[in-house]
Amino acid sequence: MQSKGVIKLLAILLAIACIYQLSFSLKARSVEKKAAEYAAKVSESDSLRQAAEIYYLDSVQNRPVYDLGFISFTYKEVKEKEINLGLDLKGGMNVILEVSVPDVIKALADNKPDEAFNNALAEAAKQAVNSQDDIITLFVREYHKAAPNAKLSELFATQQLKDKVNQKSSDAEVEKVLRAEVKAAVENSYNVLRTRIDRFGVVQPNIQSLEDKMGRIMVELPGIKEPERVRKLLQGSA
Repeated sequence: MQSKGVIKLLAILLAIACIYQLSFSLKARSVEKKAAEYAAKVSESDSLRQAAEIYYLDSVQNRPVYDLGFISFTYKEVKEKEINLGLDLKGGMNVILEVSVPDVIKALADNKPDEAFNNALAEAAKQAVNSQDDIITLFVREYHKAAPNAKLSELFATQQLKDKVNQKSSDAEVEKVLRAEVKAAVENSYNVLRTRIDRFGVVQPNIQSLEDKMGRIMVELPGIKEPERVRKLLQGSA
């Protein structure tokens, strides 16, 4: 009998926890419904109505909208706690952004006008579209074809890489440095995107560096209703 009482108590506590969690989704829907009603009164134009809805939601981001008596939550906090429906159920944006690895490599070589270097990089970028190898592997291979007797250190023993590459560095050592520098550039871009999205107020975004394709970052933004605004935010220079 005692075990049944414990089970009932656990069931009640679980039900309360579920209701509590669900309440944030319901409150978010309620605020968004008010935003839609406000926008409908402002204009009959779809674009103006959408702008008015965005304005309303932006204006209540940091205002308390859910009061439980002993604690209150802002709209932003409510959105963070609501049940994550994901893109399939909630809609939104799914984009893949790409760091230009050839441009990073050119910058690391101080944009040298070396013909073999530039031809090898251009050919590597072309092959990377369909190749299983990453662009650095392809570039090194093509450069060795174009300049069999040249060393990579001749290109990358620059002021920028002075503590990492010198004239005595082997090709393997230079390639390792290139990979580390490109990885750092991608991580920096990832952090810039994360900061921008956090400031924009997107709730439960999914940002991932795609390991299978060097330099690519996937961004999933559930519930986005102003794609052009977000696109400009993501595409702007860092």
